[in-house]
This record gives sequence, C-alpha cells and structure tokens, in this order.
Amino acid sequence: FPVTIGGGYGNLPMQELKNNGIKVYAHTGSGEAKSRTADKLFAFNNARSEIYCKFAEALNPNQLGGSSIALPDDPELISQLTAITVKINTQNKKQVLPKELVKEKLGVSPDKADAVVMAWAAGSKMDSDGSTWIEKRGSMGKLPTTYSSALNRRK
Repeated sequence: FPVTIGGGYGNLPMQELKNNGIKVYAHTGSGEAKSRTADKLFAFNNARSEIYCKFAEALNPNQLGGSSIALPDDPELISQLTAITVKINTQNKKQVLPKELVKEKLGVSPDKADAVVMAWAAGSKMDSDGSTWIEKRGSMGKLPTTYSSALNRRK
C-alpha cells in the first residue's frame, strides 16, 4: 500500500501498517523527482508531478503494445484525474496543478485520483525491478492469485 507522508501525517499510519506486517511504500509528493519524461525532454518539479505525468504516459493507448491500465467506470475518478493539468514551469520542468488548486477547481480533494496514481506508482516497482528482487531473495514468495485470496490471507 502506498502511504502519503507529506506534512508528516502519514508517518504514524505507515508505521502501524509496517508493525502489522503490511508492505508499505512511502510517497512524499513534494519530494525530489527521479526521472524524466518518456521522450527524455523534460524533468519534473517534484515527485507528485512525476507520478502523475508517468501515469498519463502509461495510459497512452498509442504506445508500443498499448496501455496495460484499465480504469474503472467511475465518473468521480475520471473527473479528478482530468482536473489535474500539467504545465511547463519557468525551470523547464513539468509541473501538475497543485493539490490545493485542484481542490478549489473540483470542490473536493482528489483522493481517488491520488490513491490510483500512488498505487500504480508503487506497483510498477515489481514490473520494473522484480527480477532483481528475485535474484537477491531467491523468490518473491507465494503471491495471491485473486483479490479474494489476498483478503483471506489477511484474516
């Protein structure tokens, strides 16, 4: 589970999840971005901009192989995702609309969009680095094959 720790509010829930054996990925939106756009033309002004722009790139159906992401038919989620616009700032970096302005624009916090994008960003680690983890650990352990089996495992 990704946990946002911006402003320090996520530290206690994150520690509690870890104490209960749940794998947690910390996300600080104001943190430093670590990559560039797929075309390598732009950097990002912070981690929040990075994951939103990378998510938008991953949604592109015209990329080689198309997009592997299937969003649910949820008007609230789509509204939140499309309200978060991108601009090129004065430092020539991609920057998404600040969350406070998204809240003003929508009248609500974009919590669904944040949850989907952060979960995608944390989940992509297995896609990109899984073979390295397996080499270091010898295996990834037994992974649940369905959502219900994952829930049953936690009981």
